[in-house]
Amino acid sequence: MPGTSCSSLWLVPPPDSPIAKLLSSLITNTTPSHFPYLNPPPFAPHITLTSEIDPSIYGDEPQKWLDQRISIRPNHQVTIRFEALDTESPFFRKLAIRVKKYSGLEQTSGLTELAYICREAGVTKDEHAARSADITIDKEKMAELKQALRELQIGFEDDNMSPDGAMTGWEGGDIWLVPTDKGIEDWQPIATKRLP
Repeated sequence: MPGTSCSSLWLVPPPDSPIAKLLSSLITNTTPSHFPYLNPPPFAPHITLTSEIDPSIYGDEPQKWLDQRISIRPNHQVTIRFEALDTESPFFRKLAIRVKKYSGLEQTSGLTELAYICREAGVTKDEHAARSADITIDKEKMAELKQALRELQIGFEDDNMSPDGAMTGWEGGDIWLVPTDKGIEDWQPIATKRLP
């Protein structure tokens, strides 16, 4: 968050994948058309694996830190599955897609394990701020937003209204280390690592 000195580890979809293009369009075109008063700057579609990373942990060698501290087993497959549409008060989470962490009692394809590895490497103290959800969206607006996602061919795994062939997630991706103490328009990776 701007104003505090911290970074985050993000999981982004594979850069040239169809889902990356669709999610980018959702961020830059669809969301602003439904919330024009917010005027958010564009940013990369991502899942925040952990935040509150003190930059002193990686110092002036963020790539070396990422390569050495975030070790991923060669057979570790991360599969992302969209679960539901969420809304939260920060304008960069005004329209968010919740992803599955568990399927029954089983972890969903390594995402929970990957997030745990990232938190262990990057967070020196347990300072995970609770998310506030003080802005509600009425049912009519939520239905409109879900329809916009369907039109973009973005669906949810357990949603019988998702169109045939809709994208419901992605496989793999890249981990980005992003200083999030700057304005959103400056959220760019300072180190990256491709998942196996």
